[in-house]
Amino acid sequence: MPRGSKCLRALRAHMIATPSAPPEIVDGEVVTASGTFACDAPTGYRSSRSGAGVYSLEAVVLLLRTAKSSDYLKACLAKKLQNVVLGDQGDLKAYVTGAAADSAQLEDDDADDDAAAPSADEPAKTDAPAADAAAAAGVGYDGIPIYDRNHGLLVPGKDYTFAVELYERFVKKERKERQEKHDEKVREKEQAEKDIAAGKDPKKRKRDEQRAKDKAAAAEAAKKKRRAEAAAKAEGEPKRESVGIIIVPAAMTSTVTLLNVADLLEKGKFATVAEKRSAGAKKEPMVRIERVAGDGTIQSYKIVDNPQRLSDADWRRVVAVFAAGAAWQFKGWKYAKPVDIFNRVLGVHLKYDDAETLPEVKKWNVTVLTVNKFKRHLDPTTAVQFWRLLDDFLEKRKKAIAGMKARKK
Repeated sequence: MPRGSKCLRALRAHMIATPSAPPEIVDGEVVTASGTFACDAPTGYRSSRSGAGVYSLEAVVLLLRTAKSSDYLKACLAKKLQNVVLGDQGDLKAYVTGAAADSAQLEDDDADDDAAAPSADEPAKTDAPAADAAAAAGVGYDGIPIYDRNHGLLVPGKDYTFAVELYERFVKKERKERQEKHDEKVREKEQAEKDIAAGKDPKKRKRDEQRAKDKAAAAEAAKKKRRAEAAAKAEGEPKRESVGIIIVPAAMTSTVTLLNVADLLEKGKFATVAEKRSAGAKKEPMVRIERVAGDGTIQSYKIVDNPQRLSDADWRRVVAVFAAGAAWQFKGWKYAKPVDIFNRVLGVHLKYDDAETLPEVKKWNVTVLTVNKFKRHLDPTTAVQFWRLLDDFLEKRKKAIAGMKARKK
């Protein structure tokens, strides 16, 4: 018995003969090289989604004719079609284009089995329990499956155009941001040409501007901190707590070092090491940062990049280590093996979101956090993720220590 319906086999023959020319859809019919079929004809290719049934011919043809997944979904929504889910698209395309000889999701074509089809004079019998089961599975609204959020959009009478509008607004915002960055580069280039013509150093002017921005940002941060402290003092002096030590890489090629770690963890703002050095920042042996915890406690942390100077007492206070991605970072440490370090403290690796995770990092018990090279409004999210990880780690360690003390008693 042949696999798939006649219309799907005709579509496959068409695509094998003319791979670059999918069939046309004309007046509710699909026109293939070997015949014309109704758009709603079942293809005999069953969806991998439970209860979804087989795809219609039009849904498959639209998939072949549409390059972008977002455009394909819009087209299906507009026509109230059950779209081919992402997990089926590769397999279905491979079969239809001839790249695959068969598919496990193809049903046997029983179109010629007269015993299985009711006659025109005999109404089809309804299996009430099966209908109830279908309804319980989320099949309703004229047979349209609504078992997930995509197919819920297909319910007749429901207007979900707001979703498309949101998407278009997002795209417009992205384009605006790219245009603003382009305009900024053009203005910078024009200003640099003016500086050179006037005998000035463009790099020095840029450094001066960055210093002024950093100074203004620091002044604003200090102002907010004073306001917060004043407000806390008005309600009662907040509790202060020295929590522990955080170790960052010493290599200036690392994403996070002593030069920029305070900006990220204390202010929620990422600046590259190169940007900080260009702005005149100087590396200190140690950095202290403060953070207001959820209960209002002001927590302070000591951040270092030379663990060889830490005493045994200091090592007991280490709570987190930023891994650069190479094992030689830990040479000379009290715990020289990454497995020993990250079983004792929170391990974190910070990378750009468009960079691959280093092979060594994948082997270690560390959490990978990311920053975007350009979108600074996303930086606070990275800082919040780090503090949430650290809070969870410290809570688990506190419970483990309490458990050990209880067992000793």
